[in-house]
Amino acid sequence: MDDILVTSNDQRFITSLISNLQLEFAMKDLGQLTYFLGIEATCNSSGLHLRQTRYIIDLLNHVRLLGIRPYRAPCVSGSKLSKFNGELLPDPSKYRQIVGAL
Repeated sequence: MDDILVTSNDQRFITSLISNLQLEFAMKDLGQLTYFLGIEATCNSSGLHLRQTRYIIDLLNHVRLLGIRPYRAPCVSGSKLSKFNGELLPDPSKYRQIVGAL
């Protein structure tokens, strides 16, 4: 079964909603939100803060790019790219997976 996240500024509303839902459905409280769909969540006095640092580090690690240094490559201004030039990838599924993750 899928997990459902309930959020609001009104704690009484959340408690009431969860109580009513528990009358109809088997539920459990998963506690404070920390990580969901690749987004880290932290809550403090200034509000809820969302970031994707962990997701990006996991993605860079997956494609073996974690820890590499940036490379300045010269780019010719006004150059045009074409799908008819260049070599085809032997297996484009890895490329599609990485682009899809972005």
